[in-house]
Amino acid sequence: MGDGSMVAVRFRERAGDGHRAPAHGSSHRAGAVPGAVLDMLTTYEFVDPDYKGVPEALHLAAAGRPQTLQGYIDGTREGSAATAEQLSQGLHASTLCADYRYPWGTSDTPVEGRAAALDRVERKLAPARTWPFDAATATRNGFLLSCLDWPREPVPQAPPRHRKLPRVPVLLLGGDRDVSTPVEWLRQEAKMAPLGQVVIVPGAAHSVQTRAASDAGRRAVYDFLLHG
Repeated sequence: MGDGSMVAVRFRERAGDGHRAPAHGSSHRAGAVPGAVLDMLTTYEFVDPDYKGVPEALHLAAAGRPQTLQGYIDGTREGSAATAEQLSQGLHASTLCADYRYPWGTSDTPVEGRAAALDRVERKLAPARTWPFDAATATRNGFLLSCLDWPREPVPQAPPRHRKLPRVPVLLLGGDRDVSTPVEWLRQEAKMAPLGQVVIVPGAAHSVQTRAASDAGRRAVYDFLLHG
């Protein structure tokens, strides 16, 4: 991923010359331009979890020839567009904003104080935690932006950390190449389930049951539902 760091620099240089590549969601601050690269990498896993051709595009962009990479950015943005019937973005956002915990707290946190809280977290981020991207890219993308201005709403209080789920069978299914909901999150959830069964499908990305080439995830669901 060394090329990724150079790509971020190159894109920022182009932005400074007035050649700003569009970013998904928001152009807020310096993270917007390399954020377009991060968005593409996160989305492209749905197309090809092996990322064929992407390393070469990053290498070319790092050398000052970003046209191929920009094609990937534009193509994934166009390809990921969906109608409201296919994907309700409002429902998707409302679920994420209600369920997740953010640098500013929850959706019950007043909107006017969220940006300042996010700024404080950004300033404290060590470069090693966000490399090859910068701190602005890490804090100005995806559902962080979606929920930053989401209307304030009450959310259930999070259970104490020592609380566990009831002793019922739970299947936790993921792909080892999922960059949207990484395996680390799956293992965190597994700690809450005394009878949790973790299945990680090699070579699979986010859509383990619908897009994975391997049938391991689908077999795991089949066996879990029929045999427990």
